[in-house]
Amino acid sequence: MNLLKEAKFQLSQINKLNGYLNAFVNLYKKSYIFEKLDESYKRYSQGQLLSPLDGRLVAIKDNICTKDSYTTCSSYILKEAGAIIVGKTNLDEFAIGTSTINDLFGPTLNPMDLKVPRSSGGSSGGSAAAVSADISLGTDTGGSVRHPASYCNCFGFKPSYGLISRWGVVTYSNSFDTVGILGKTVERIRETFNILNVYDPKDPTSLSINERLKIKQYDKNKQITIGIPLDFNISKVSQNLRDIWKKAIKHLELKGFNTKIRHHQI
Repeated sequence: MNLLKEAKFQLSQINKLNGYLNAFVNLYKKSYIFEKLDESYKRYSQGQLLSPLDGRLVAIKDNICTKDSYTTCSSYILKEAGAIIVGKTNLDEFAIGTSTINDLFGPTLNPMDLKVPRSSGGSSGGSAAAVSADISLGTDTGGSVRHPASYCNCFGFKPSYGLISRWGVVTYSNSFDTVGILGKTVERIRETFNILNVYDPKDPTSLSINERLKIKQYDKNKQITIGIPLDFNISKVSQNLRDIWKKAIKHLELKGFNTKIRHHQI
């Protein structure tokens, strides 16, 4: 594992592609990033890494407040775990939208096609397009993490309401907003979630310690049924996506879950 070599490559990719993609609206100084990388590498050499994310580069959606360039709220927890914040990512204005287009910074483009300008999705399009970082934090109200992740060929995870602190997040819809995680691998997202999944007294919507204990005590042997809305299988979906959708359902069934396809009655 060579954190410095890997990070230098990632930063070079960010600097190389950001002029076109416009994923980052603010990049932190290289001197700060390499100072933190050096600290992480020393801990690695001594076998004292703070967490699986120690020395990993993280991008933060620009509706998560910062103070003096050091990110607070849920991303502060990542910083304490040794993760290195590299910058703030673009979004739809006030996180209201699905295209990551705004008048101040302009649109974020899709990294999957560097020849033809295409949408990165939204509203966390900057976080999804920032594929050169290990992990990005976004916010999700009605799909703002999952939607751009599907556009940009990465994984997007929206945790259950109240699991990750929203302290410092500019609210769009208080009863729906969650901090979500985007990454290149499910493993990295899991590692990040395990760090962020803690009670925060500064966030009134954060699940209490008692509620979290109840969740942990839930019978893991109980058969879980996953509902599959029939409405998702619409005629406009391409055959390629339809095949992937069916493959995902089959994968869940092979893992031991029950699945039920239902039609939502209005």
